Amino acid sequence: MKKKAGVILCLIGILFLINAIFGRYIVLPGYFQSLEAGASASRLPESVPVLKVLRYLLWAFSFKLGVYFFILGAMYYHDKKLYERISFLVIGLLYISVAYMELPFTNSLFFGVGGGILTLLFLFLFATINEHKSKNITHGIPLFLNLGYFFLAMAVYNLCPFCGVKCFALQPEKMIKYGLQNQAVSFANHIMIELVFGFAFLCVYYLTANKKKET
Repeated sequence: MKKKAGVILCLIGILFLINAIFGRYIVLPGYFQSLEAGASASRLPESVPVLKVLRYLLWAFSFKLGVYFFILGAMYYHDKKLYERISFLVIGLLYISVAYMELPFTNSLFFGVGGGILTLLFLFLFATINEHKSKNITHGIPLFLNLGYFFLAMAVYNLCPFCGVKCFALQPEKMIKYGLQNQAVSFANHIMIELVFGFAFLCVYYLTANKKKET
């Protein structure tokens, strides 16, 4: 039963991912029209039909939901512990619910601290991975590994809208023209937070592997 549920969840995730890849050809023309009409990412013109807004939101969340359902399905298929499935389900939904929340941190100290934390996490990972190989340690708590890859996938994906058609970071003249500076700042903040969470969960995964060997 769990394997069947896992397959269904994985298929739902794949459908969302397909929509994330190909739905852009349906959604983006209307999005560009809205921008040209003077809309911002947080202020759509009243003339935009509700159906188009919902279709855009579905596409915007498709990648996140796709990865979420696929990982959750894999956890069901491989019969992970109940608390792990519930934990990932809750943490994933909480993240997705605030994934596009505006984060107006413009102080460079935010990225300096984030970069410092990432550096420490990298050093820990490199040292721990080599230690695990030398001692033949291979297993930690899978929940943390799944959460780590989940947040790293979110960070990598957010580079696409940050640099591309959402914020136009590679085309600053368009960013200014459409008034998307605040959105660009918010996306950059989200990417930094997701990177920190992603590598932090990977570190916790290897820490649990150490504890498992000691006991």
